[in-house]
Amino acid sequence: AAETVPPDPSLPRSLIGKAMRRALVSTLVGVAVACVPRYPEGRYLINVSVDANTSRPVVLDVPSVYRRFENRDGLRNGGMIGFHGWHSNPWYYDKLSNATNMTRHYGMVLALPFGTAPEPTPYCCPESVSLSECESGDYLADDLERACAWKTEEIEASDDDDLDYLRDVDDVAYTKAVARLMVEELCVHPAKIFAMGLSAGGSMSARVACEAADVLAGVATMSGGLGLDRCEPEKPIAYIEFCGTIDPTCNETTSETFRLWSRLDDCGPRRPTYVSATTRCRLATDCADAAFAEQCVVAGLGDAIPGHDREGPVVPNTTYVPQAPTNIDSVKYAFDRFSALFPSADWPVFDDFFDDDDDGCDDDRGPTSDFAASSL
Repeated sequence: AAETVPPDPSLPRSLIGKAMRRALVSTLVGVAVACVPRYPEGRYLINVSVDANTSRPVVLDVPSVYRRFENRDGLRNGGMIGFHGWHSNPWYYDKLSNATNMTRHYGMVLALPFGTAPEPTPYCCPESVSLSECESGDYLADDLERACAWKTEEIEASDDDDLDYLRDVDDVAYTKAVARLMVEELCVHPAKIFAMGLSAGGSMSARVACEAADVLAGVATMSGGLGLDRCEPEKPIAYIEFCGTIDPTCNETTSETFRLWSRLDDCGPRRPTYVSATTRCRLATDCADAAFAEQCVVAGLGDAIPGHDREGPVVPNTTYVPQAPTNIDSVKYAFDRFSALFPSADWPVFDDFFDDDDDGCDDDRGPTSDFAASSL
């Protein structure tokens, strides 16, 4: 179970004040000193301050390898923000996506924010369910009044009176507050924060890719659509979209979205990447700032995370069938693709295997020196 911390949790600051904490990441007499995370290994349910008048809950998971990574080579860990779907909550999304196990495997901090429901509910679960039961990941909101949603671009543009409860919600500011918390309190590298989400959470991921690129390195959307009225990211970022051929949320816009991000990231030629009996992916290469744009389409898939079957409750009036074994595992694939933005010191060894014209370059990626120079 998560450790529940009251709003604005306060640990003793007599030894390490905020200014001192920031100073720890600077260079002292030519030697870099590791950042000191506020929260040790574990799982937490805390409140994050969005602005002077608003705080919202977020689930955090700090991996056991965190301090080992810090002490071994001074590298700061990455972070992942995961957006749940409509009717859902962070724990249901976590169980379905396997997010906690993935971030622990990759040594990343995980943050799972909460959407907003018409009837105020702190944890997006049925009224009859306790917090500990909700944390099991086995419950969905069973009525529209308690179904948590995100203020996606489509919802913001809607004139539906039933959505008035979202008018004053700022989920982009919330996302940036979560990213700031990860950097300032958990020593996450500010250039290694990513986001992904399912369904409505996928649409929210698409929105923050456009409006919070200043705090994100990459975004993966799963069954989420992007409103194309406006998208002006502050910088190029990695963007992956996973969409099923029978998913009405994204299948009419996925190719247009891929072309849009290929332009926004100033990419060049396209080439196929992942191919199976039911999945096909294509990548836009030679993008600005080592970013990339990628599209993966899964045959016969609807509103789901590719490669992850729903084993618990489902959204009301919805039926799901088991996925094909050849569907791509979108979560694992996204983590692996994002890892390529920060290659290891051994990356140049690949030149010997993929340099077909003997010019000292990896023919599939371009000059290794240019690619590796973008790593942190």
